[in-house]
Amino acid sequence: MWPDGSGIAAGLARRRATRDSVRFTLVLRQPKRSVGSLARGLQVLDALGEYEELKLSDLPDLLGMSRATAFRLLTTLQDRGYVDHNASTHSYGLGPKAFALGSRSKVARLVRAAEPMLNRLRALTDETLNLADYQGGRLIYVRIWDGVSTLRMSGVVGGEVPMHASGLGKGILMKLPEAERKAVAGSEPFPKLTERTVTNMSDLEAQLVQFSELGYAVDDQEVVMGGLCLAAPIVSSDGKLLGGISISGPAPRLPKSLHDRYGRAIADAATEVGVAFSVVMGKSEPSGALPPKSRA
Repeated sequence: MWPDGSGIAAGLARRRATRDSVRFTLVLRQPKRSVGSLARGLQVLDALGEYEELKLSDLPDLLGMSRATAFRLLTTLQDRGYVDHNASTHSYGLGPKAFALGSRSKVARLVRAAEPMLNRLRALTDETLNLADYQGGRLIYVRIWDGVSTLRMSGVVGGEVPMHASGLGKGILMKLPEAERKAVAGSEPFPKLTERTVTNMSDLEAQLVQFSELGYAVDDQEVVMGGLCLAAPIVSSDGKLLGGISISGPAPRLPKSLHDRYGRAIADAATEVGVAFSVVMGKSEPSGALPPKSRA
Protein backbone atom coordinates (compact mmCIF):
# COMPACT_ATOMS: atom_id res chain seq x y z
CA MET A 1 0.00 0.00 0.00
CA TRP A 2 1.10 3.57 -0.69
CA PRO A 3 1.26 6.07 2.24
CA ASP A 4 -2.10 7.54 1.30
CA GLY A 5 -3.67 4.09 1.49
CA SER A 6 -4.17 3.60 -2.24
CA GLY A 7 -3.07 0.52 -4.10
CA ILE A 8 0.04 -0.07 -6.23
CA ALA A 9 -1.85 0.42 -9.49
CA ALA A 10 -3.09 3.84 -8.39
CA GLY A 11 0.43 4.82 -7.30
CA LEU A 12 1.93 3.83 -10.65
CA ALA A 13 -0.80 5.74 -12.43
CA ARG A 14 0.06 8.85 -10.43
CA ARG A 15 3.77 8.38 -11.22
CA ARG A 16 3.00 8.04 -14.94
CA ALA A 17 0.77 11.11 -14.75
CA THR A 18 3.54 13.07 -13.05
CA ARG A 19 6.11 11.89 -15.59
CA ASP A 20 3.79 12.71 -18.50
CA SER A 21 3.07 16.11 -16.98
CA VAL A 22 6.78 16.87 -16.84
CA ARG A 23 7.22 15.68 -20.41
CA PHE A 24 4.23 17.73 -21.54
CA THR A 25 5.67 20.81 -19.85
CA LEU A 26 9.01 20.29 -21.62
CA VAL A 27 7.31 19.85 -24.98
CA LEU A 28 5.39 23.06 -24.47
CA ARG A 29 8.45 25.01 -23.45
CA GLN A 30 10.81 23.70 -26.12
CA PRO A 31 9.24 25.64 -29.04
CA LYS A 32 9.66 28.87 -27.10
CA ARG A 33 13.38 28.25 -26.81
CA SER A 34 13.63 27.15 -30.45
CA VAL A 35 11.73 30.17 -31.75
CA GLY A 36 13.92 32.45 -29.66
CA SER A 37 17.10 30.88 -31.02
CA LEU A 38 15.72 31.02 -34.55
CA ALA A 39 14.86 34.70 -34.18
CA ARG A 40 18.35 35.49 -32.89
CA GLY A 41 19.94 33.43 -35.67
CA LEU A 42 17.93 35.37 -38.25
CA GLN A 43 19.08 38.60 -36.62
CA VAL A 44 22.66 37.50 -37.13
CA LEU A 45 22.00 36.68 -40.81
CA ASP A 46 20.27 40.04 -41.29
CA ALA A 47 23.25 41.81 -39.76
CA LEU A 48 25.74 39.97 -41.97
CA GLY A 49 23.62 40.73 -45.02
CA GLU A 50 23.58 44.43 -44.13
CA TYR A 51 27.21 44.87 -43.06
CA GLU A 52 28.75 42.12 -45.27
CA GLU A 53 31.44 41.30 -42.67
CA LEU A 54 31.34 41.51 -38.87
CA LYS A 55 33.61 40.41 -36.06
CA LEU A 56 32.27 38.45 -33.09
CA SER A 57 32.88 41.50 -30.90
CA ASP A 58 30.51 43.59 -33.09
CA LEU A 59 27.41 41.48 -32.46
CA PRO A 60 26.70 42.02 -28.73
CA ASP A 61 26.32 45.81 -29.08
CA LEU A 62 24.70 45.60 -32.50
CA LEU A 63 22.08 42.98 -31.66
CA GLY A 64 21.81 43.14 -27.87
CA MET A 65 22.97 39.62 -27.13
CA SER A 66 25.82 38.18 -25.09
CA ARG A 67 29.14 37.33 -26.70
CA ALA A 68 28.61 33.66 -25.78
CA THR A 69 25.21 33.61 -27.50
CA ALA A 70 26.61 35.33 -30.58
CA PHE A 71 29.46 32.82 -30.78
CA ARG A 72 27.09 29.87 -30.40
CA LEU A 73 24.81 31.17 -33.15
CA LEU A 74 27.70 31.93 -35.52
CA THR A 75 29.18 28.47 -34.95
CA THR A 76 25.84 26.75 -35.60
CA LEU A 77 25.23 28.77 -38.76
CA GLN A 78 28.79 28.17 -39.93
CA ASP A 79 28.45 24.41 -39.40
CA ARG A 80 25.40 24.44 -41.67
CA GLY A 81 26.96 26.59 -44.39
CA TYR A 82 24.95 29.76 -43.80
CA VAL A 83 27.93 31.70 -42.43
CA ASP A 84 31.59 31.79 -43.51
CA HIS A 85 34.50 32.59 -41.18
CA ASN A 86 37.51 34.49 -42.51
CA ALA A 87 40.37 33.33 -40.30
CA SER A 88 42.76 35.99 -41.56
CA THR A 89 40.50 38.90 -40.58
CA HIS A 90 38.66 37.11 -37.75
CA SER A 91 35.38 38.18 -39.32
CA TYR A 92 32.18 36.48 -40.41
CA GLY A 93 30.11 36.81 -43.57
CA LEU A 94 27.21 35.08 -45.29
CA GLY A 95 27.98 31.56 -46.48
CA PRO A 96 27.03 29.72 -49.69
CA LYS A 97 23.76 28.31 -48.34
CA ALA A 98 22.52 31.77 -47.42
CA PHE A 99 23.28 32.99 -50.92
CA ALA A 100 21.65 29.89 -52.43
CA LEU A 101 18.41 30.54 -50.52
CA GLY A 102 18.33 34.16 -51.56
CA SER A 103 19.20 33.26 -55.11
CA ARG A 104 16.36 30.73 -55.46
CA SER A 105 13.79 33.23 -54.28
CA LYS A 106 15.23 36.06 -56.35
CA VAL A 107 15.72 33.94 -59.47
CA ALA A 108 12.03 33.00 -59.73
CA ARG A 109 11.10 36.67 -59.68
CA LEU A 110 13.88 37.61 -62.08
CA VAL A 111 12.80 35.00 -64.63
CA ARG A 112 9.18 36.10 -64.29
CA ALA A 113 10.17 39.71 -64.86
CA ALA A 114 12.47 38.95 -67.81
CA GLU A 115 10.37 36.46 -69.77
CA PRO A 116 8.19 38.87 -71.80
CA MET A 117 11.13 41.04 -72.86
CA LEU A 118 13.41 38.12 -73.75
CA ASN A 119 10.68 36.36 -75.71
CA ARG A 120 10.27 39.57 -77.68
CA LEU A 121 14.02 39.86 -78.26
CA ARG A 122 14.29 36.29 -79.46
CA ALA A 123 11.52 36.94 -81.96
CA LEU A 124 13.42 40.03 -83.15
CA THR A 125 16.83 38.37 -83.49
CA ASP A 126 16.22 34.61 -83.82
CA GLU A 127 19.35 34.19 -81.67
CA THR A 128 19.86 32.70 -78.20
CA LEU A 129 19.00 34.90 -75.20
CA ASN A 130 20.59 34.32 -71.80
CA LEU A 131 19.55 35.47 -68.34
CA ALA A 132 22.07 35.42 -65.48
CA ASP A 133 21.68 36.11 -61.77
CA TYR A 134 24.32 38.12 -59.93
CA GLN A 135 24.88 37.52 -56.26
CA GLY A 136 27.86 37.35 -53.94
CA GLY A 137 30.32 38.28 -56.69
CA ARG A 138 29.19 35.40 -58.90
CA LEU A 139 27.17 35.36 -62.10
CA ILE A 140 25.11 32.22 -62.84
CA TYR A 141 23.02 31.32 -65.90
CA VAL A 142 19.44 30.85 -64.69
CA ARG A 143 17.42 30.74 -67.92
CA ILE A 144 18.23 30.35 -71.60
CA TRP A 145 15.92 30.98 -74.55
CA ASP A 146 17.43 28.97 -77.42
CA GLY A 147 17.69 30.52 -80.85
CA VAL A 148 15.97 29.04 -83.86
CA SER A 149 19.10 27.88 -85.68
CA THR A 150 20.60 24.44 -85.12
CA LEU A 151 24.00 26.17 -84.90
CA ARG A 152 23.83 28.39 -81.83
CA MET A 153 25.89 29.58 -78.89
CA SER A 154 24.52 29.32 -75.37
CA GLY A 155 25.55 28.63 -71.82
CA VAL A 156 24.26 25.98 -69.44
CA VAL A 157 21.68 26.74 -66.74
CA GLY A 158 23.50 26.62 -63.42
CA GLY A 159 26.86 27.29 -65.06
CA GLU A 160 29.04 30.13 -63.79
CA VAL A 161 29.80 32.99 -66.16
CA PRO A 162 33.47 34.09 -66.45
CA MET A 163 33.43 37.69 -65.26
CA HIS A 164 36.52 38.94 -67.12
CA ALA A 165 35.77 37.41 -70.52
CA SER A 166 32.00 37.25 -71.06
CA GLY A 167 29.69 40.03 -72.18
CA LEU A 168 27.48 39.33 -69.16
CA GLY A 169 30.45 39.56 -66.79
CA LYS A 170 31.76 42.77 -68.35
CA GLY A 171 28.27 44.27 -68.13
CA ILE A 172 28.28 43.67 -64.37
CA LEU A 173 31.87 44.85 -63.90
CA MET A 174 31.25 48.16 -65.65
CA LYS A 175 28.61 48.99 -63.02
CA LEU A 176 30.71 48.17 -59.96
CA PRO A 177 32.88 50.59 -57.93
CA GLU A 178 36.60 50.22 -58.65
CA ALA A 179 37.58 48.26 -55.55
CA GLU A 180 34.68 45.83 -55.87
CA ARG A 181 35.26 45.51 -59.61
CA LYS A 182 38.85 44.39 -59.05
CA ALA A 183 37.82 41.93 -56.35
CA VAL A 184 35.08 40.39 -58.49
CA ALA A 185 37.27 40.21 -61.61
CA GLY A 186 39.77 38.10 -59.70
CA SER A 187 43.53 37.73 -59.64
CA GLU A 188 45.71 38.57 -62.60
CA PRO A 189 46.53 37.13 -64.98
CA PHE A 190 42.95 36.18 -65.77
CA PRO A 191 42.37 32.74 -67.32
CA LYS A 192 43.06 32.85 -71.05
CA LEU A 193 40.04 31.09 -72.54
CA THR A 194 40.87 31.93 -76.17
CA GLU A 195 43.61 33.84 -77.97
CA ARG A 196 41.41 36.95 -77.72
CA THR A 197 40.70 36.87 -73.96
CA VAL A 198 41.93 39.87 -71.96
CA THR A 199 44.18 38.67 -69.15
CA ASN A 200 45.01 41.86 -67.22
CA MET A 201 43.04 44.54 -65.42
CA SER A 202 44.45 47.41 -67.49
CA ASP A 203 43.08 46.02 -70.77
CA LEU A 204 39.83 45.06 -69.09
CA GLU A 205 39.37 48.56 -67.65
CA ALA A 206 39.87 50.04 -71.13
CA GLN A 207 37.11 47.79 -72.45
CA LEU A 208 34.78 48.71 -69.61
CA VAL A 209 35.18 52.44 -70.30
CA GLN A 210 34.19 51.84 -73.91
CA PHE A 211 31.26 49.62 -72.97
CA SER A 212 29.98 52.14 -70.42
CA GLU A 213 29.81 54.72 -73.19
CA LEU A 214 27.97 52.30 -75.49
CA GLY A 215 25.52 51.16 -72.80
CA TYR A 216 26.18 47.47 -73.50
CA ALA A 217 29.12 45.06 -73.30
CA VAL A 218 30.68 42.87 -75.98
CA ASP A 219 32.38 39.50 -75.81
CA ASP A 220 34.06 39.13 -79.20
CA GLN A 221 35.27 35.53 -79.15
CA GLU A 222 36.86 35.85 -75.70
CA VAL A 223 35.03 32.87 -74.18
CA VAL A 224 34.71 30.66 -77.28
CA MET A 225 36.39 31.23 -80.63
CA GLY A 226 33.73 31.92 -83.21
CA GLY A 227 31.16 33.02 -80.63
CA LEU A 228 29.98 36.55 -79.98
CA CYS A 229 27.84 38.02 -77.20
CA LEU A 230 26.20 41.39 -76.56
CA ALA A 231 25.04 41.99 -72.99
CA ALA A 232 23.67 44.54 -70.55
CA PRO A 233 23.30 44.55 -66.76
CA ILE A 234 19.93 44.48 -65.00
CA VAL A 235 19.56 47.07 -62.25
CA SER A 236 16.52 47.34 -59.97
CA SER A 237 14.64 50.58 -59.43
CA ASP A 238 16.55 51.14 -56.19
CA GLY A 239 19.92 50.68 -57.86
CA LYS A 240 20.74 47.08 -56.95
CA LEU A 241 22.63 44.96 -59.48
CA LEU A 242 20.42 41.94 -60.19
CA GLY A 243 22.13 40.19 -63.08
CA GLY A 244 22.31 40.54 -66.83
CA ILE A 245 20.85 39.54 -70.16
CA SER A 246 22.69 38.75 -73.36
CA ILE A 247 22.27 37.69 -76.94
CA SER A 248 24.77 35.12 -78.19
CA GLY A 249 25.47 33.46 -81.49
CA PRO A 250 28.13 32.63 -84.06
CA ALA A 251 30.19 35.75 -84.83
CA PRO A 252 29.32 35.76 -88.58
CA ARG A 253 25.61 36.07 -87.71
CA LEU A 254 26.31 38.99 -85.35
CA PRO A 255 28.48 41.31 -87.46
CA LYS A 256 29.49 44.79 -86.26
CA SER A 257 26.76 46.30 -88.41
CA LEU A 258 24.21 44.74 -86.03
CA HIS A 259 26.00 45.49 -82.74
CA ASP A 260 24.51 48.88 -82.12
CA ARG A 261 20.97 47.82 -83.03
CA TYR A 262 21.02 44.63 -80.96
CA GLY A 263 23.11 46.16 -78.19
CA ARG A 264 20.65 49.00 -77.68
CA ALA A 265 17.76 46.53 -77.77
CA ILE A 266 19.48 44.46 -75.07
CA ALA A 267 20.16 47.55 -72.95
CA ASP A 268 16.54 48.73 -73.26
CA ALA A 269 15.26 45.26 -72.38
CA ALA A 270 17.57 45.11 -69.33
CA THR A 271 16.14 48.43 -68.13
CA GLU A 272 12.60 47.09 -68.56
CA VAL A 273 13.47 43.89 -66.68
CA GLY A 274 14.86 45.92 -63.78
CA VAL A 275 11.64 47.92 -63.54
CA ALA A 276 9.48 44.79 -63.91
CA PHE A 277 11.47 43.01 -61.21
CA SER A 278 10.87 45.88 -58.81
CA VAL A 279 7.14 45.70 -59.59
CA VAL A 280 7.13 41.92 -59.00
CA MET A 281 8.83 42.49 -55.65
CA GLY A 282 6.18 45.09 -54.87
CA LYS A 283 8.70 47.40 -53.25
CA SER A 284 12.38 48.16 -52.92
CA GLU A 285 14.61 46.04 -50.73
CA PRO A 286 12.97 45.89 -47.27
CA SER A 287 14.58 47.94 -44.54
CA GLY A 288 15.46 46.02 -41.38
CA ALA A 289 15.70 47.03 -37.77
CA LEU A 290 19.45 47.41 -37.98
CA PRO A 291 21.07 50.84 -37.78
CA PRO A 292 22.31 52.23 -41.11
CA LYS A 293 25.78 51.10 -42.18
CA SER A 294 28.30 53.84 -41.61
CA ARG A 295 30.05 54.95 -44.78
CA ALA A 296 33.49 56.44 -44.95
